[in-house]
Amino acid sequence: MDSVLADAMYETLSDAADNLFAADVAPTLMALKAAGLKVAVVSDIHVDIRPAFLKAGLDTYVDDYVLSFEHGTCKPDPAIFRTALDRLGVQPSEALMVGDRSGHDGAAVEAGVTTLLVPPLTDVAEKRLHLVLAACGVPVR
Repeated sequence: MDSVLADAMYETLSDAADNLFAADVAPTLMALKAAGLKVAVVSDIHVDIRPAFLKAGLDTYVDDYVLSFEHGTCKPDPAIFRTALDRLGVQPSEALMVGDRSGHDGAAVEAGVTTLLVPPLTDVAEKRLHLVLAACGVPVR
């Protein structure tokens, strides 16, 4: 493949600002923040996803981002989850990891973190994050 074409395709596919969030992400993050809970985004992504959160107006609900390309570790290595715990200043017993890939996200249990796995998103209209609020004892509105 032509390297110019490959670079252009990589750039297009790596534009985090074009990411779409599920319909229940914003209300879930708002409810968590209103309840005084801390939120970290832990991702194996190879690009900075902060612009996507900023563009969607979700950045104010996220306390920290632990991105594999910045920390040199990826899921399923429990170290990436420990990094998130340290950065948030919480103990594993005070945290909940929410993910959609058992082989990667499920490794948070190796760091002592209770883990909630939801089915992978197939449509942004899907709503499944009420499970997060229930697990955190936050009323669903």
